Amino acid sequence: MRQQRLRSILPIAALALALAGCATPPAVAPAAPAAVPAATDADDNLNAVLWVQRSHEYRATTLSLYRGAIAGLDAALADPQWDALVPAERDNPGAWHDLPPAVILDVDETVLDNSIYQARLVRDGLEYDDDTWAGWVAEQRATPVAGMVEFAHAASERGITLYYVTNREQRLKDATLANLRAVGLPVAHEGVFLGLGMEVDGCEQPGSRSGKLCRRQLVGRSHRVLMQFGDQITDFAHLSENSVQARNGVMAERGAWFGQRWWMPPNPNYGCWEPHAFGEYWFAIQPPIHLHHFTPRSLRSLLELCGFEQITCLHQRNLSYVVGSLGLWLRDRNRLPRLADRLLAYPDSPTLAGQLLLALPARILAACRQGGRITVRARRRVD
Repeated sequence: MRQQRLRSILPIAALALALAGCATPPAVAPAAPAAVPAATDADDNLNAVLWVQRSHEYRATTLSLYRGAIAGLDAALADPQWDALVPAERDNPGAWHDLPPAVILDVDETVLDNSIYQARLVRDGLEYDDDTWAGWVAEQRATPVAGMVEFAHAASERGITLYYVTNREQRLKDATLANLRAVGLPVAHEGVFLGLGMEVDGCEQPGSRSGKLCRRQLVGRSHRVLMQFGDQITDFAHLSENSVQARNGVMAERGAWFGQRWWMPPNPNYGCWEPHAFGEYWFAIQPPIHLHHFTPRSLRSLLELCGFEQITCLHQRNLSYVVGSLGLWLRDRNRLPRLADRLLAYPDSPTLAGQLLLALPARILAACRQGGRITVRARRRVD
């Protein structure tokens, strides 16, 4: 599962790193090239990428998982009551037992290994963004996770259709299917790709648009789902909120399905566990604490102290995360749940009507220097 990392506070976080070196006046020295991180720079993802690319343990883990799944296929096929969809997520209860069999698979870090892309981010000191990700997908160079091709062919030989329910955007469909075919994975027809942004008739996705409930439901309308594979718990079941309580609820109710109907390969690089680990509100209203009281004036003073000039502070005309914060406030107070879900989903999928409605207040707040998000441009002074 490819999950976007927080971008709204990245410029501020990057500025914080730049300011960290200001404890003492900077020595006059040539600036290092900005695009290449120093050899001593730390990166939280380095060990994760190395483990995926170089360790025998990672390969052994995924081989064990997919071979275990192969061993369970015949029993799942033979049992007409066997279904890997949560009953509450089906909109055809009681009418699925005689449907043809299918398996639902997430793509990234479940079917395809994108560690080359992750390694580039570490090498270049970058974070995930839509443009670099789309460029990587277009290269069609992702390799299959060890054991995946073996499982896919075992399933296809038994007449099981593989559905790729992924948070790769629909616009990346052709490149993704080409990559899957190139590494020997079955693609029964174009409709087996169910990407981010796909609309499902008769189903309204609650919460974030990255949720997969409606797309799982679509597969369940025409197939009995024998197994599901994914690297995030949300690949298997909808969470009303990304909280410890909601995750514990899924494990308490369906934990016995793992290793039988649900199969999860390891993904140490990223995941939807990060927001709940760092605080439920981290993506909307929690920039680093030490930046809460920064103003354009204090930012300019600090940058001047660090040897920068031509400093410009731009207040962005963007209220998307204010809308998301309002949704969180409503949800926490159990008020207007449908409206809360729509507001929470807005930062991920802003509508044209919403953008037009917010355009004027966003301009006014930006003009009053109350936009909430600041972009800082500056040049290092050459003495």
